[in-house]
Amino acid sequence: MVSPHSASDNDNENGPGVSLVEIEPGVAVVMGDRPLEALGLPAEFDCEVSPFQLMPPGDIQNLADKISLATGGLNLAAQGVHGVVSARGLVRLAPETMKAMKSGLQPLTSGGKNLGVLVGKGGKIAHQIRWVPATGAAATNVLAALGSAAVTLALQSQLASVSKKLDKNLKETQSIAHTIYGDRWYDLMGLYKNAMRAFREAQDLGVVNQHTFSLVAADLSNLEGKRGSFRDNLRRHVAALNTDQKQQLDYIRENSNQILADVQAVLVAEETWRCFHLLRTAHISCDTTMDPALKEKQLAHMVEQVKREYAQSMDEVSRITLELERMCSLIAILPGKRSISFFGSNNTRNDGEVARMAATLAKTVSEMRNRVHAIPEKPEPKVKALRRNVPDDVLVLLQYLLPEDEPLLALAEATCYGEVFSGSDVYLGITLTQFFVADKDKMSQEGIIDKMYPLADVRYVRFQEQGSPMLEMFTKTDNLSLLFNWWAASGPKLADVRRIRDLFATVMNIPEEEYRDDSLFAEAHQAFAAAKTGMKELPRKSRHSAG
Repeated sequence: MVSPHSASDNDNENGPGVSLVEIEPGVAVVMGDRPLEALGLPAEFDCEVSPFQLMPPGDIQNLADKISLATGGLNLAAQGVHGVVSARGLVRLAPETMKAMKSGLQPLTSGGKNLGVLVGKGGKIAHQIRWVPATGAAATNVLAALGSAAVTLALQSQLASVSKKLDKNLKETQSIAHTIYGDRWYDLMGLYKNAMRAFREAQDLGVVNQHTFSLVAADLSNLEGKRGSFRDNLRRHVAALNTDQKQQLDYIRENSNQILADVQAVLVAEETWRCFHLLRTAHISCDTTMDPALKEKQLAHMVEQVKREYAQSMDEVSRITLELERMCSLIAILPGKRSISFFGSNNTRNDGEVARMAATLAKTVSEMRNRVHAIPEKPEPKVKALRRNVPDDVLVLLQYLLPEDEPLLALAEATCYGEVFSGSDVYLGITLTQFFVADKDKMSQEGIIDKMYPLADVRYVRFQEQGSPMLEMFTKTDNLSLLFNWWAASGPKLADVRRIRDLFATVMNIPEEEYRDDSLFAEAHQAFAAAKTGMKELPRKSRHSAG
């Protein structure tokens, strides 16, 4: 792994022999004086170093020269004992490594580069490394020098890594999409396999000539139609899930198979589309008859379009797969195991099995995006106002019911009265930006939180301690009365309830747009003051005239 190194550059008399120069977050060009097989990059780099298979040798040396010039020669980073600066290939940082770097890894810097070491098996230092991250002045110089080549290289590295993950996922679960789509799935897979065949042929040749590119050129219009159709299907699922929790759960139970199939179809279509454009950019790069300035302009336009559209599509895929995983996991832990409709109303699967399939797909999408697959953690509220300890099954349910990435700050139980509740026993919870009120039975049996309110909607809080404590809350839309039973009337439990009150009192507010400025009060105050002044002056005038 890349580790901070506290020693000086002189620890290694020859200096670091390897440098990683990021061309975008997570994708780096490997520079060094050692051959690829001697680099020994560890597992944290996601996959082995891949050579520049779609670049002519002259372009590879030109790439190395540009990087060396843009980074000030990399000092000792890539020269080593032979004094040769070479671009060895591409490597992808694993998402766990990127996360560690973002969460506080601060390598020692030297000469504007981060200094670290490569750790081999058993923690033994293999050799030093310099890392030029995709931020700062050095990275800006590199990207400016490389132009469109930087994004083209990133596409090559990503496609090589992603295709392996996608192929593995398809082997495990493509029967879903095949059952749903039939011949349409075979057509889509034909386009995908043809694009991958052309890509691997180009890798072997080192260039994309007209013969290789012609393998996929005729497929584009067909691919664009399928790509648009499957993305529309996905957006319909997103719209259908933009409802209350009961409707969401019902929709997932009836349509989980269709969502799984549509996600897979979009993934295959997007990777096929991205592979096509990578081949096209490499084909243009290999065209020696084009004007260099025009070539650079066309390549810059293409790679920017691919990067933007692919990111947008994968954002949509990521949202729906994470939601599917969350909802299927919730269904699987609700009491009374249910079967989920699969491949039509006459075929069902155990809800736990569907939840595992959804989790596998969500993990695959995260890996394809080179991101850590975040699994919701069971919440641990800091403030608890409950008669007894927090039931573990309640926390497990909240693990999937709470907004993503929002900690549960407080949890209480009370009897609620108001427009929505009429004497219901409820759980009251506070997250970072919201609070919820959930009927105990409905949440435990059906996985439903009745009401979620933004904390910004809390207008006023009133607390009464006589007898059983009562917390009254006035929000933008509802008035709630929360009665805490006898167990909260004194001692530590009363202190817990007071803490709940304090949390709500901390956030209560009236937004500026709800304030009004009616002039009647000002006019009335002025008239009253004038009348009061006149009444005081009148007796003085009367006494003066009477004298």
